[in-house]
Amino acid sequence: MAQPDAQYVIDIAAQMGEGENTIAELDRLTVAMTGAGKNAEFFQKAIKQASADLATAAGATKTAVAELAAGQEVYADLERNALQSAKAAERLAAAEDVASARAAKLAADTMAAVAAEEALAAQLAAVNSQIDSTTDYLPPELVERANGLTDALRDAEVETMNLAIAAAAAEEAAQGEAMKLLEAASAAEDARDALEKHTGELGKLEKAVEKTTKEEERFAGTLDNVRKLSGHVNQTLEKQAQSLSKLGSALGAVGGPLGSVGQKITQPV
Repeated sequence: MAQPDAQYVIDIAAQMGEGENTIAELDRLTVAMTGAGKNAEFFQKAIKQASADLATAAGATKTAVAELAAGQEVYADLERNALQSAKAAERLAAAEDVASARAAKLAADTMAAVAAEEALAAQLAAVNSQIDSTTDYLPPELVERANGLTDALRDAEVETMNLAIAAAAAEEAAQGEAMKLLEAASAAEDARDALEKHTGELGKLEKAVEKTTKEEERFAGTLDNVRKLSGHVNQTLEKQAQSLSKLGSALGAVGGPLGSVGQKITQPV
């Protein structure tokens, strides 16, 4: 196999499973590592590299979380604006209904006043015609009736004029409220559109946090596995050292050439 390096160890650690299979993998990798002369220092490099990868992933998660928080603040503002715009449109719709109803009533009252005025004018014309046709005796009550109708017609004309003026003002006010309602409805629609658009952006930010969090968890698991592998190798090396030490001691006790061999194999390389 190719000479193992720190990245090789990290790649292997990233694929390590759980349970008995993991123990078997550790044993196999330990043989490969120790056979290639890899010691604790080598694994410290791998741990350092895996830690750096984890730190980078954690930084990405932190950035994604911050961006999501900012996006949520924007969403809250847009949601509040959409709600306020909708309520404003509702209030203006109610005001426009009231203004339109008032304008309609004044218009109807004006029409009724015009009709009443026309009726009085017709009655007065009939009385005046009757007076004009009288050649000898003019009854006082007929003159009195003509005078009464003249006064009533004058009053009716004034009332009709006042109602017409009020109706015109009410119609103008109703049109003003209608324009305000159109503007408010447009603003409410824009606010809804902005909220819907940002909802999609917020979804992307949430997915980004989910992705970076999973990456961070993956790198954390890899680092944990590298540490497990490092610990397993260290234990194996310690056991080997203890075995060599015992063997050297046993051979040293024999003395002679075997004792010399025992001293050599227990000496550090």
